[in-house]
Amino acid sequence: MKKKQLASKLHFKEGKGWRAYAATMRGKTHKINDDAFFIMPMEEGIVAAVCDGVSGARHGRKASHAVVHRIEEKEEWILKQARKGWRAGENLLEDARSAIKKGETTIILAVIDLENGKHHVWNVGDGHGYLIRGKRERILTEEHTPRLFYPDPYEGGYKRSKLKVKLWDVKKTAENCGEMQNIILSCLQPGNKKIGIISYNGRTDIHKNNKLLKPLTVRKNDIFLLTTDGLSDYIDYCLKNEERDISEGPNILQDIRRKILIENNPEYMLELMEKANAFKGDDATFVAVVLDKI
Repeated sequence: MKKKQLASKLHFKEGKGWRAYAATMRGKTHKINDDAFFIMPMEEGIVAAVCDGVSGARHGRKASHAVVHRIEEKEEWILKQARKGWRAGENLLEDARSAIKKGETTIILAVIDLENGKHHVWNVGDGHGYLIRGKRERILTEEHTPRLFYPDPYEGGYKRSKLKVKLWDVKKTAENCGEMQNIILSCLQPGNKKIGIISYNGRTDIHKNNKLLKPLTVRKNDIFLLTTDGLSDYIDYCLKNEERDISEGPNILQDIRRKILIENNPEYMLELMEKANAFKGDDATFVAVVLDKI
């Protein structure tokens, strides 16, 4: 019997100073792929997003695709809003959420402002965004699941853990995640209910007047990798267990950098998605933006 193809083709876009790749794969445990992705080139930057429709609820696919289409319609408005800083996140995500009629979805929305040399990453849900810069990596999102919470025996509930994502400390984050049930604490859904947790560049205290909440700079050869949990869970597992594919790199994120940036072999990401599918079986989607000519 012929093996059914699970992955879409590798999508490619490029602009002045950058190139981007994306693909999505239906998980072996799913009948349909609830994920969606988006890459929008602009004269002054790039907008990219990955969405993971919640398969536990009905109409997850409709929700993820509705959000992606809404972002596409708001091209220049999104960049204008993003330049207002981290406070713009609620406006951007509320507008995206307004397109949802049925279902629920997670989202990672990245705005890379090349004119001003800044980047913004907002996250709602359990996907991960990574910045790979040379031999260092940084996580750009905080996962909104019980993995970053711990039982509080005195209060009989959950209390926020003291885990703080330090600069270039992806491995420590992966080690603290542990193996827990995949429960989403925040997602985009229809109705008037306020969006729960929103993280900005890896921080969730966006409602405070925090001086640390500011856009970060972009540099030549930066790689921005946005992933849904079907792929990020596998990446985190490899980071935690110091596993890597056939490579000379110190970890799986450095393998990705070498394959995409140096060897110009983005098809490597499709191989990773196949391994992630065998590892867990969830839908997997990624967008990788490479700033190799800025």
